[in-house]
Amino acid sequence: MRVELATGQFADLLNDARTEPPLAAVLAIAQAKSGNYTVRCPLEMGAVMAGCDANVLDALGRYGAAVGEAFQLRDDILGIFGSQAVTGKPADTDLGERTATSVVVLAREMATPSARAELSELLHRPRLGAAEITRARTLISESGAPARIEEMIAERVCRARSALAPALFAAPMRAALGSMAAACTERDA
Repeated sequence: MRVELATGQFADLLNDARTEPPLAAVLAIAQAKSGNYTVRCPLEMGAVMAGCDANVLDALGRYGAAVGEAFQLRDDILGIFGSQAVTGKPADTDLGERTATSVVVLAREMATPSARAELSELLHRPRLGAAEITRARTLISESGAPARIEEMIAERVCRARSALAPALFAAPMRAALGSMAAACTERDA
């Protein structure tokens, strides 16, 4: 878990929006730096310590990987559109540091050619002021990327819940894990 986190965190430091990485690469970094460390690995470790069988361990791994990725997708949305008063993180950090988050990468893929060119030009500036950050947010929003990320979050939560087969998990456990998925993905901070 430590190695995955360190590798993912290092890759994230090099993850520059100006290099226009593909969405798959950004999602792989997200899984390594957050998804595995925040959800999947802790669940698997708990299951091993509780003496759960391989089927339960596999199901929790699939559940945790999906919820962990959804958690990071939510974090990417909050990193651009979240309120600093709520998140505790400056709302311009991801754009100001030109982090290639899922939202930024998807916005480039989905934007019109002129909007893509404008967003690229903004992200290549040496410094982004408040007006540039606001304009980048507008371009990202108009691209439809935030709505698509919301769909991706919902898809991953659905995939996570489907991993919790009734034969392996009693109703109270499925409910608790369902609540955990909601807490990880329906958050403001």
